[in-house]
Amino acid sequence: MKNLFRKINILRIKFFFSIFISFIIIYFDLYSNRFSKIRCILDTIISPIYFLINAQYESYDNFLNIFLNKTNLYETNKKLNKKILEISSEQLLFNQYKEENIRLRNLLRAPLRKEEKKIFARVIFRNIDFYTNQIIIDKGTNEGIYIGQSVIDNKGIIGQVIASNKFTSRVLLVCDFAHAIPLQSLRSDIRFIAFGNGCDNDLKIEYLKDNLDIKVGDVLVTSGLGGTFPEGYPVATISSVDIKENNPYPVIYAHPTSDFRKLRYILLLCNDNYDIQSLPSNPESVRRVGKDRLMQIKQEIN
Repeated sequence: MKNLFRKINILRIKFFFSIFISFIIIYFDLYSNRFSKIRCILDTIISPIYFLINAQYESYDNFLNIFLNKTNLYETNKKLNKKILEISSEQLLFNQYKEENIRLRNLLRAPLRKEEKKIFARVIFRNIDFYTNQIIIDKGTNEGIYIGQSVIDNKGIIGQVIASNKFTSRVLLVCDFAHAIPLQSLRSDIRFIAFGNGCDNDLKIEYLKDNLDIKVGDVLVTSGLGGTFPEGYPVATISSVDIKENNPYPVIYAHPTSDFRKLRYILLLCNDNYDIQSLPSNPESVRRVGKDRLMQIKQEIN
């Protein structure tokens, strides 16, 4: 027990002695320069330790900053790539809508007269190959579509309806091998029938006399004969006149005004707006109507 009390007393003495010495050192440090050299020496000895600790801290801090910056850069890059993809998708949609808008505006400027009514339709399927040249549209008998109805685009006649149900209709294009259409030359008023020759080829005109006034570049329009197509609609332009010695009839080819492989929207003409039998079908009337329609197309292009 005595030893325990003795140890406690010794500790107390050491504690108070240390406090006393500390006060003395603090006093002389504040009011005397005697310890400045000692402090300088101690600082010099300890400085490398400061540098070492600071270097380790800076290394850790730099590593942490690099890691955080790399993580932030990765996230930013990911967000930017996503944004670029979204903008690209929006741009594609915008270009598509812009193209659709141009097609619709062109179609609404089709060469129609005021008294002619039409039904707008969209092409939902193309069946264009060597044997068949037809399209299917998204309008049927529910919208008043009927067999034999004339079909046009913004450049002229493209075909006629050959089948229709409640919701869709099938259109036979003028380029089909089974199609024939009565035409008239705007320049010479000569009338003839043009036959389909496949959508990759020009329309074919045969069995005409070789002395008829037909020239390359002549514009051909519907003559109105037969009661299927209204008169004056552009159909094709003479592309070649082939006259052979052993053939009494020249073979004439006419390039269609419409591009059948690019059809997206079309118009169907309604025959209830006019009486086919009462329409003027003489060459002069057809020429006048045809020139009016061509003028509309030229104004649209300009």
